[in-house]
Amino acid sequence: MGRRSAARPQRQPGGTGGAASRREPTHPIAFLTLAKDIAHYHHEKWDGSGHPALLIHGDVAVRETLRRDRITVEALLGDSVRTLARQIADRRDRQTIWVSINALAMRDAAGAICMYQGAMLDITERKHAEQARDVALTKYRTLFNSFPMAITVSDETGKIIEANPTAATLLGVTQSEQRQRSIDSPAWSILQLDGTPMPPDAFPSALALKGRQGLHRAPMGVVKPDGAIAWISVTAARLPLPGYGVVVTYGDISRQV
Repeated sequence: MGRRSAARPQRQPGGTGGAASRREPTHPIAFLTLAKDIAHYHHEKWDGSGHPALLIHGDVAVRETLRRDRITVEALLGDSVRTLARQIADRRDRQTIWVSINALAMRDAAGAICMYQGAMLDITERKHAEQARDVALTKYRTLFNSFPMAITVSDETGKIIEANPTAATLLGVTQSEQRQRSIDSPAWSILQLDGTPMPPDAFPSALALKGRQGLHRAPMGVVKPDGAIAWISVTAARLPLPGYGVVVTYGDISRQV
């Protein structure tokens, strides 16, 4: 008897599998959508010849991006898992996402990298949060350094950790010298309006550090290293951040005293 060949399944027109393999879910599934996007835009060859969007855009930059990616990956990856982060802008929906790429280089018998094993994770929301944080920090730093009012920030023990340039000019004490002091340090010579010494526990900053709610205000005189007195109006408040104590702002009122 002749050898009987096994029956082969019929291939559906226009695809590589049956209708069931192409059936879309009734409700969108987030991780499935991401997986399909990754699969659709995965390039089979490092030179980009397998990238589907290359035929759409006809842009040599896409091919160059893939070539640079290979150089970067081969330079960074050894025989351990490494994490890279990069932007993907070449999506079908024209949106840009950030992905974290965890990859492990696999080597052949000769020790050359022959393939990579890994996974990609969508970290777009985290990146947007980081970018928003960077914007906020830039705004804060610009305001802190250029604000015409003096600003001092302490940690939870009262040690000064930040002082802006205006504070250094007004008090006659450099920023680095201030960071060596606490807000109630004996190095400060503070006067009340009548010229008598102000007790450290009466400093607005000390009251705020003790946890008393609201703003604490008081006029006072600060004796500078050269003996001159800077009369200032002080406002202090608790800074509700872990590890921080108070934020103090003060301005020159010498002409009013």
